[in-house]
This record gives sequence, structure tokens and C-alpha cells, in this order.
Amino acid sequence: MPCQANSMRRHPDGRIRELLERCPFLADRVDLSEGPHYIMNQVALAIRDATLSGDEIAGVFAHFNEMAKADEETKNLLVVSVLEVLTDTPASIARTRKGLNGGAARFLFERVLTGWIG
Repeated sequence: MPCQANSMRRHPDGRIRELLERCPFLADRVDLSEGPHYIMNQVALAIRDATLSGDEIAGVFAHFNEMAKADEETKNLLVVSVLEVLTDTPASIARTRKGLNGGAARFLFERVLTGWIG
């Protein structure tokens, strides 16, 4: 299920603005005074620790799959600040594999896992 549109919260980084537009529920859960890597890391921790609802997690994963189709800088943000964090526990690995469901970010996630495991 994709994230809902329309967040009134703004951020100087366009990638964070797009995240908040698609997933406005995150605006009250991340520190928007920080930069994109810190914010994306907070989102990853919320997924890893399962503090978001199932629908919220599904929406964030849909956004991650879109990020994985973007430019190299955006892909790097996704890999370094999100996907690496989601390799921390067996539960978060399973949740991420299921949530990315064969999308573009799933390929990146499997590459991160290979780097960490093998």
C-alpha cells in the first residue's frame, strides 16, 4: 500500500520532502532539523524495531522501491542510511525482504546482505 500524499512539513532536501509527502505520518516521528542521512536512519530504525504499523511500513517500503530507481546519490542514501541498518537482526531482514517484495530496493538490499554476510 503506497504512502498517502500531502504533508505540510518541509525540509531543505527534496528527497526528504518527497518522503514526507508520500508518508506524512513520519513527520512527527523524525527530527526534521537534521540532514537526510540522519532522518532516513531514523526511519530505518523504526522499521527495524517495528514501531510503525503494518500499513505504515508497507508505505515506506513502497517509497524505498521508488528511491532505488532514482539517481546514484539517492540510491547511496537508501543503502547507507536505511538498508544497512535493516540487516541488523534476522527479524528485520525477514521484514525487509517481505516488504520490498521484489521491488528495485530488494535487489539493493540483497547486495547489502551479501556484503555483510559473504
